Amino acid sequence: MGWSPVSRFLLGCKRRSRPGIDEAEDGGRAIAIEEGISALVFSYASRHHYFENVRHVDHELLITIDHMTAHLEVSVLRAADWEKAIMTGYAAWRQLRKHGGGRLELDLDAQTLTFIEP
Repeated sequence: MGWSPVSRFLLGCKRRSRPGIDEAEDGGRAIAIEEGISALVFSYASRHHYFENVRHVDHELLITIDHMTAHLEVSVLRAADWEKAIMTGYAAWRQLRKHGGGRLELDLDAQTLTFIEP
């Protein structure tokens, strides 16, 4: 998806030259929202076997995420984009757990996340 205020902060890629965007999109509130979405999705995933053998994310969860991000740049994304990101992320997470580690390669341009065995 390319949206992660937490990643921008950790990688030192905050957009400080644009104060409005830095505050609204990369600041503490956006980070808290991302963390909240992560916790919400993890709670849901833990009750659904971490999406193993699951094809779709509950529509109500996707609507909640949409509401949480309505005022952010990521609001232009569709529920299908969130669903793809969630399912892709959990597929990689399950592989990491299954193999006791490994590497993940992320290509933001191609929007792919690839698991590489240890």
